[in-house]
Amino acid sequence: MASPCGYYSTAPHPFTRASPASPSTRGLGAFGPQQAAPGIYQCIAATTISTYIRELKVACGGGILDSHLFGKLIYRSVSMNEMIMNDALEFVKNTFHDDYSGHDYFHTLRVYKMATRIAEQENANLMIVQLAALLHDVDDIKLSPETYVNKDRTVDFLRKHGIAGGMTKTICDIIGEVSFRGTGSTTPKTIEGKCVQDADRLDAIGAIGIARAFAYGGNHNRIIYDPEIKPTINMNADQYQSHISTTINHFYEKLFQVKDLMNTDTAKKIAKQREDYMKIYISEFLDEWDGIR
Repeated sequence: MASPCGYYSTAPHPFTRASPASPSTRGLGAFGPQQAAPGIYQCIAATTISTYIRELKVACGGGILDSHLFGKLIYRSVSMNEMIMNDALEFVKNTFHDDYSGHDYFHTLRVYKMATRIAEQENANLMIVQLAALLHDVDDIKLSPETYVNKDRTVDFLRKHGIAGGMTKTICDIIGEVSFRGTGSTTPKTIEGKCVQDADRLDAIGAIGIARAFAYGGNHNRIIYDPEIKPTINMNADQYQSHISTTINHFYEKLFQVKDLMNTDTAKKIAKQREDYMKIYISEFLDEWDGIR
């Protein structure tokens, strides 16, 4: 996309099949005030040209931006955006390279893609949504209980990439709100948090959700189904966290509740289709279990 200044091009998406050549990586000092550099990470969160203009003026100390400086700052911020996203992707790959519980790298990638789709429809801050989606599991209590409370891995990654403290706190707050915890689940305070939570929950249902449920159950030595073990409904956070059941019961204890917990209109439409698919599957499963089919 070309800007009125003629310098701005859309950031190469780190997960598309083909990526254009990377922009110039020259330092800001070659064409603008040095004080612009600390504020540039604020600028990459913008999703519209008008927001870019406002934030770039702040980054440059409130001065007037000529079109030449404006265009190059935008171009530079796009390059930084791409770098952070690619680094986050690599970080997640390394973190979950040996996960077989359904919380692997590909789960994060799907959540990222869906969160981006929802955020674009809901006019959310794309940078915050994308970073929170990519990092949402690195400090999960199930996967990294020792870093869960302070979100150590997330904070460390964002600090190393120069993300401001306010944005880091926002991302950590979103990550802390994402997980399903039975009746103790949290509704995110921001539209960005709602986008990420919806994307994560959508990956728990539908065809992918079925596959992940059995992957998680097998990884945790859970039996597939036992008609004598009944589902436990409406568990609080502590009960849900410590509960051990069958994989089929998990559909009733969580997955069939997810549709009604969606926050955004975009996610609600997708969730309806995915829940319908799961209901067909469970009906077929139980018929086959009883020898009816």
